[in-house]
Amino acid sequence: MKWRYKTILFEFQKDGMLGDKYIDEEQVEAELNEHGVRGWELVTVTMAPDGLLAFCKNALPGQAQAVQSGVSQPATAVNIPKPVPATVSTSPVKPTTIGQQKPISPQSGNSVGDIKIL
Repeated sequence: MKWRYKTILFEFQKDGMLGDKYIDEEQVEAELNEHGVRGWELVTVTMAPDGLLAFCKNALPGQAQAVQSGVSQPATAVNIPKPVPATVSTSPVKPTTIGQQKPISPQSGNSVGDIKIL
């Protein structure tokens, strides 16, 4: 699908000359709803020095008809591997080198390398 994009700046409002800046939430909601009715989808919003900057997208005119008429774009196959069941060993093991395991034997003592096991 091909898209076209639009930016909308919602400027900060001020309370008086030295008042705090704020965004008029009702104005933002009304304007976004108006654009939504016309087919614009809000993608993201970010802060700008003058207010909030909203980014919207809309399908190109020829693309919107294909979606509405049920014509789909070719799908891309995704190969998702099946999960491999975990196996549980019942024999005692102690870690040695990464990726290798050796069974614990009575002759191995109570130490691993320089570490004594109490």
